[in-house]
Amino acid sequence: MPKAKSGVGRVFGEVVMGAATIFIIEYAIKLFLPPEYLTIYRVFTVIGMIFLLMAMKYWSTRYIMGWIIGLSFLFVISSNSIVGTWELMLYLGVPAVVLARRLVLR
Repeated sequence: MPKAKSGVGRVFGEVVMGAATIFIIEYAIKLFLPPEYLTIYRVFTVIGMIFLLMAMKYWSTRYIMGWIIGLSFLFVISSNSIVGTWELMLYLGVPAVVLARRLVLR
């Protein structure tokens, strides 16, 4: 069963690789393709985010707590430049709801 350390590691990997990918792909789209492709790319990015959020209910409790700690730490040290406020609310809110449901259902 994954532990909190794994959750912290995953959030660091997700945020850093996600930010790098977004910057590279959006820059390439702006240079070489019409602006409509940027909208299409952003729609696919949101779809990927939805799938990640849907999978959180299957994560272990300690893993989710590690995710929350790691994401909070990244948000503080990056001064909101890597993790946006609306993303932070989603990525903290959904795990919090999952944990709350686990508490109520036990």
